[in-house]
Amino acid sequence: MPSRTTERPKTAAVRYELSNRTLFSVLAAVASIWLLAQIWGVVLIILGALILAGTLNPLVGALQRRGITRPTAVSAIFAALLATLALALLLIVPPLMTQLSTLTTQTPSIQARIADQLALQPWTHVVAEPIRRFKPTDLLAKHEDEVLAYSTATVVAVASAATILALAFYLLFDPTRYLHLLFAAVPRAHHVKVATILARLETIVGGYMRGQLITSGLTSVFVLCLLLACGIAAPMPIALLAGVFDVLPFVGGLISAIPATLAAMEQGPQIALVVLGAILVFQEFESRVLVPRIYGRTLRLPPGAIVVALLIGGSLLGIPGALLALPVAAAIVMLTEELRVVMPGLTTDFAEERKLDERAARAYEERSVGAVANEAPIIAAAVASEIIAVTTNDDPA
Repeated sequence: MPSRTTERPKTAAVRYELSNRTLFSVLAAVASIWLLAQIWGVVLIILGALILAGTLNPLVGALQRRGITRPTAVSAIFAALLATLALALLLIVPPLMTQLSTLTTQTPSIQARIADQLALQPWTHVVAEPIRRFKPTDLLAKHEDEVLAYSTATVVAVASAATILALAFYLLFDPTRYLHLLFAAVPRAHHVKVATILARLETIVGGYMRGQLITSGLTSVFVLCLLLACGIAAPMPIALLAGVFDVLPFVGGLISAIPATLAAMEQGPQIALVVLGAILVFQEFESRVLVPRIYGRTLRLPPGAIVVALLIGGSLLGIPGALLALPVAAAIVMLTEELRVVMPGLTTDFAEERKLDERAARAYEERSVGAVANEAPIIAAAVASEIIAVTTNDDPA
């Protein structure tokens, strides 16, 4: 019986080729990332100025509606802002430095009293001796270089803050100049979409920053009054820390409660428990009552997205990154909605939204007939406000 030879089928060679357009896009993306890394500090200053301008712009608009010219309104708001900052520094810095000095000189006796109180309780006596032996001066001596680095960073932060204030002033003083450049670079068919995105960004970022300022201030005032009522020494630094940590949802209250509770241990464990319980109750009140009323619908983020945004922002920029993480995350969510991006796993087809887009485009075309180029941002903003009013059931005025 003749033998059969089985021939294996030849495997066709697969070749992958990149088109010139794809190669150019990849190179452009890599170059953009490299450039962004090189000018990251400048980008942060510009971002801070835009956030500040978006926060203050509604106040400028409110003054304009009362018959005040825009230059006068912007100058008055910045004068009030600078006066408030100066007054706050005068009221806070001298007593803060005095209390820090007092706290530094009294640290050994405070440690001893806290250790004595902890040693009396069976569930805390283990940590009494480590607290008694702890020497803050040794800790500072080991990290002198880091302290110097933080001092240099503070000077840089002050200079950056002054630059942000100046840039935000110019942005608010004559925003039409910058809007004209933006609208000139964007195709006419996308003018209303750009105006809508800018309006929603102002609502998200400005509303969040104003709300965070209110909640942080209320937290600092509450902690200060609580510590004063309990007779705790040097309450001002602890109250300021509580206001700073308030920018961190979920964990901010727990972090701020630690130094307040430790300071209250000097007055006894009962006072410490009162301070801890009062701060936790206030944090619950803030999250369930204050935040919904102050922020409203500004941020529409699920808890999981909030945690991820905080982790990313905090790891990149520390506390400033955590402060910016939530509005940036909310802005990204808003951009995906406005650009009608269908996310994986979702079945949203944006049918109603696309009809609104077409309606807005027709309205813009009708109103902009015969208009000069400088009027494009004004007309697009008017149409965008009407569309936003429809989607949010608000009054377009």
